[in-house]
Amino acid sequence: MIKGGSGKLNPEKILFTDTDFNKVIDHLGKYAKQGLEDNYAMLGKIHDNKVFEVKKFVTYGDDVERTEVSCSTNPKTIKNILMKHPDWHYFGDGHTHIGYGEVYPSQIDVNQLREARKERHWTVMAVHSLNEVKFFGLDKNCMPIELEYQVVPEVNQENLLARTKELTNENIKKFKVSVLGFGTLGCGVMESLACSGVNKFLVADMDQLSDVNVSRHLGNIYDIGTDKVQIAKKYIESHNPFAYVKTVKDDLIKNRELLREIINWSDIVISSSGNPALQYQINIHALEMKKPVVYGGVFEKAESSYVFFSDPNVGRACFEDIFGIASAAIDNGTVKRKYGLDDDELKSEPGLFSNILVPGAMMGTVAIDLMMGNIPEFNLVRYYKNLRVERFSVDKKTGCPTCDPDGVEVKRQNMVDNVKQFFTKFRRISKIV
Repeated sequence: MIKGGSGKLNPEKILFTDTDFNKVIDHLGKYAKQGLEDNYAMLGKIHDNKVFEVKKFVTYGDDVERTEVSCSTNPKTIKNILMKHPDWHYFGDGHTHIGYGEVYPSQIDVNQLREARKERHWTVMAVHSLNEVKFFGLDKNCMPIELEYQVVPEVNQENLLARTKELTNENIKKFKVSVLGFGTLGCGVMESLACSGVNKFLVADMDQLSDVNVSRHLGNIYDIGTDKVQIAKKYIESHNPFAYVKTVKDDLIKNRELLREIINWSDIVISSSGNPALQYQINIHALEMKKPVVYGGVFEKAESSYVFFSDPNVGRACFEDIFGIASAAIDNGTVKRKYGLDDDELKSEPGLFSNILVPGAMMGTVAIDLMMGNIPEFNLVRYYKNLRVERFSVDKKTGCPTCDPDGVEVKRQNMVDNVKQFFTKFRRISKIV
């Protein structure tokens, strides 16, 4: 199951500024020192990608009643603010648990969440201890589920994308983009996409960052031992906090069902793992589900690389057409693929970060073009580290077992017919002799 989404009725992420939230913390602390519970309301905008941006935390003065275990609210205050901002919504409330060890909703809190769900399609609750906060919603079984949140400095969404807005279109905000593989090649992809306006990401990788990765990765020495998917999430959200990022840490070659789920979720897939076995599986499922894919790989110590895209809706070549892996087999975990290159070239060999970033950036650029509806005339690029670029337009091969199964059947039938004709002629010759 893809983690990150929290159900149709919950936000993908709650976003707010550190300045506003620090004021809330100070306010809660004032009453906590007196041994009293305090609370506040969250008001703000709901973005198309289900990011809930808190525009205002509404705190209360001495006009509400507080005890050691409860605090009332002032609905009139909330209503007045919403009247002034018709595009804002009331998300829910936050409150302190004085003396509680675990930051988790009490049964009374859960009942309040369930009652709130009856009145609106979403509900959010923040629970505070003296030094920790967590946000909760309800899952499909009306049980508490923890929600993601991000604290950012004062930032204007329009300013973040102001210099790219005229170069793209609104489609980019709508696309769900999956990046499968966050190694060096994936870093180039991520650099090109993080602040392009893409609002919905899924990043999948099964590894953690190690010391040997640091010289060729966006992660740094402080990230050693951290899951690469979390590094990717942090990088994207640090450039565009209005995006949300799902993360998947799993072996997608072994977990085929999860791979299918990811591809089905996606509007476009970017295969940046460089693993031919995974690319082979992506090709099969993406063609079945009619999802465009951008593939990439690096060879010969990054002396050269390739970028290839396949869009089943256009009807051009698929991954298998390009690299002739129709008769490939997997024996004892060893992948044997024919790429038109020597076996040694298919092995993962180190290359300079600068040389691998270029094809990664190309992959991101192709993905952006596809999201904008701009289909390049070519679908295969071979890039060399001396800055030489070769571009090709490759059509579907008749008889490809993945994208032209009818052609395979025609080939098989022609072979059967040829064999029958041969034996017919052979029998005639035998009679004459």
